[in-house]
Amino acid sequence: MKYLVSLKGLFICFFVLAICACEKEKDDPGKLLIGTWNLMSTHIIFYYDNVKINETNNTYVAGENTLEISADGKAVRYRNGTIADSFYWVLDGNLMIITSGSGIVQKAEYAVDGITFTLKWAVSETIEGHTSRSDNESIYKRD
Repeated sequence: MKYLVSLKGLFICFFVLAICACEKEKDDPGKLLIGTWNLMSTHIIFYYDNVKINETNNTYVAGENTLEISADGKAVRYRNGTIADSFYWVLDGNLMIITSGSGIVQKAEYAVDGITFTLKWAVSETIEGHTSRSDNESIYKRD
């Protein structure tokens, strides 16, 4: 009987360990962003006084436009292997806050799954009572 109790206890321990081992922590989005990304497409919709006036879709060849994101909060964009610009980034919920070298701050919604990285943002300007806006989306794939 003592042997059966020990065997039962051992089985319970293995069962508990198996359940605990199956639980996975959510991937840290910041860690998923680290690395080199190829810009694959952009989608831009232009509005003037909230009326859609134009829409453009662009596709790119892998390696043509790349983005290197570092764990230290810095990112560098390359166009055909030459540095195009750089910026600093931090995450705040579903927003990536991008600060250019000149201090301009842009907030963009982001989504990342380790293979695809998507950024969505809007740029708006009002001049003489008229508003121009562009809604932008960039899709990157892991290098």
